[in-house]
Amino acid sequence: KGGKVWETSIKLEKDSGNEQNVQNLCQKGIKLCPDTPELYLILSKLESKKSIAKARSKLESGRIKCPSSDKLWLAAINLERKMHNDNLAKNLMAKALQACPTSGMLYADEIINAPKVRRKAVAFEALKRCDKDVYVMTAVAKMFFDNLMYNKARKWLDRVVAIDPSSIINGIDSGSFLLPKDLDKQLKDKNV
Repeated sequence: KGGKVWETSIKLEKDSGNEQNVQNLCQKGIKLCPDTPELYLILSKLESKKSIAKARSKLESGRIKCPSSDKLWLAAINLERKMHNDNLAKNLMAKALQACPTSGMLYADEIINAPKVRRKAVAFEALKRCDKDVYVMTAVAKMFFDNLMYNKARKWLDRVVAIDPSSIINGIDSGSFLLPKDLDKQLKDKNV
C-alpha cells in the first residue's frame, strides 16, 4: 500500500516538471517500499536520460528486490534492445520467463520479437502456459495479421474481446505496442 502513495506523489511531482524532486522521491520511496516495481521503473526511466548504465543498475536492483515483476524484466529487456544488445536481451528474456513462467506480457513480447520462423512455436508455448491471457492472444492475432491471415487475426481479437471487452478499447494496458493503431479499420477494409 505504501508504494501506491509514493507513486501518486511522484506523479504529482512529475506534473510540476521538477525531475530532481521526482528522482529524490523515487529514491526515498525505494528505501521505504523496496518491493514496489513501479518506483524502480520510474527511476530507471529518469536515469536513462543521463546514463544507460545507471538505468540498467536501477532495473537490476528492482529485479533483485522484485524477482517476479514482469514489468521490470520487460523494461530491462527493452533497454537492452534499445542499446542493440540483442544477445543480452535474449538472455534476459530466457531468465524472465523462468522467473515469471505465466506472464502473458513477457510471452507476448517474445512472440512479437521472435524471428518469423519461430513465432508459431513461441505462440504455441505461450498459449500452453497462459491460454486465457489477453496479451498473448493479442500477440497471436498480430502474428496472424502480419502473415496476412486476416480471418484468423479477427478470430483471436474476438476471443480477446470476449475475455475482456475493455482491453481493446484501453489498448490492453501498456501492451498497445502489439497492434497497429488502425488494425480494426484495416480488417474492415479487407472485409474480414
